[in-house]
Amino acid sequence: MKKSFICFLFFCFLLYSCKNGESPQQDAVTPTQDIIISTQETVSAEKIVLDLTETPTPTEEILTTETTCVMCGRITKCTALIDKVWNSDLAMAVDKAYYLCDSCYPLAETNKKDNDTYSEIRMALDLYFSDEDVINNADIRKAFYTTKKEADGNIYMYYEPGIITIDSEGVHFKFVNIKGEEKVKLGLNQYLGQGYFTNYKTDGNKYEIQVIYNSKTREYEIKDTSAPKNILSKLD
Repeated sequence: MKKSFICFLFFCFLLYSCKNGESPQQDAVTPTQDIIISTQETVSAEKIVLDLTETPTPTEEILTTETTCVMCGRITKCTALIDKVWNSDLAMAVDKAYYLCDSCYPLAETNKKDNDTYSEIRMALDLYFSDEDVINNADIRKAFYTTKKEADGNIYMYYEPGIITIDSEGVHFKFVNIKGEEKVKLGLNQYLGQGYFTNYKTDGNKYEIQVIYNSKTREYEIKDTSAPKNILSKLD
């Protein structure tokens, strides 16, 4: 009886050990599923690359095209030159593209550069000489007047215009009083930046602006004596 009981316990022990030794089964993923997932990912990646490389950039579409040159009228490959034009409906200046051929583009580009340079200096002079501190500054006013002894023996005061010229070397000043001239020259730094007298240049043309002091109104007047003509404005 005792021997039978021992055999029964031994049998139970073996049965328990066999059950614990079996590893749990997991749901297997078939190789076919792996292949499908990888293929889908590859196709998506290739599609993204093609979309990025085959789409033309806006610059290529807008700035260069086969069309009629607005200056010479030839139908050929033209490049757009962007200029500012006044829009009366919007009451502001807006960008406008002028399509020009390879022959006309350099001429229009040089002309635009001269106009932009001249306009910026002209605007700076307007702003500077309309400032109340400048109008009331006696030292700056001295840049415009000189004294002369006439035949009757009396000394008279004369106001002479200040002359600003712009050429291929930069901006030049000519006033009757050097100290006053230096004040004007330095005063324009706040509008054009330091070193503007060498940075602002034309491509060979020479233009002139006069600044006149009106002793009756005690104001300064800016006069264009020779200014660039905007050849693009004739095309509007």
